[in-house]
Amino acid sequence: MDLSELFALSSVVIALSAMGVAVWQGYLTRKHNRLSVKPKLQVNTDTRDGLLYTLENQGLGPAVIESFSIHYNDKVIENPYEEPYQKIFEELQVDPFEKMFNFEFHLPTKGTTYKAGFEKRLLQINPVIEEFDEKVTQIIRNKINMKIRYTCMYGKDSMEVLVGGT
Repeated sequence: MDLSELFALSSVVIALSAMGVAVWQGYLTRKHNRLSVKPKLQVNTDTRDGLLYTLENQGLGPAVIESFSIHYNDKVIENPYEEPYQKIFEELQVDPFEKMFNFEFHLPTKGTTYKAGFEKRLLQINPVIEEFDEKVTQIIRNKINMKIRYTCMYGKDSMEVLVGGT
């Protein structure tokens, strides 16, 4: 092997090495980009004055809702588009009119996007009278569970957040 063949062979080795490094760097960049826009939905519970579930996106990127379900008394309501809580409360024998509380809610719907830093009341129980029976909020916390399934904007790696049942 003469000197020109040695130079040609070393040029091929260097070029293939550079191509390998470039491919590896591209892979790492894609992985980093996915992680840099990963959402993290979290639900916080506050029981100081009634009951409050707050949905927050504490991740770096938007969360795209895939599904939302409410579980109670061995029943499941998948992706509700209408107010489901009045019926649920009545079945759990905690009718808001009888037990003297108001409620507000938010229903995450399929395809909805929650940006990073988003915060929304998922369910709030507000006592109307001072002698409010705390057993009502205990029943609601123990008997109603919610599951939110979501993904990142790339549509990969579905994640879930569970609410209630404590």
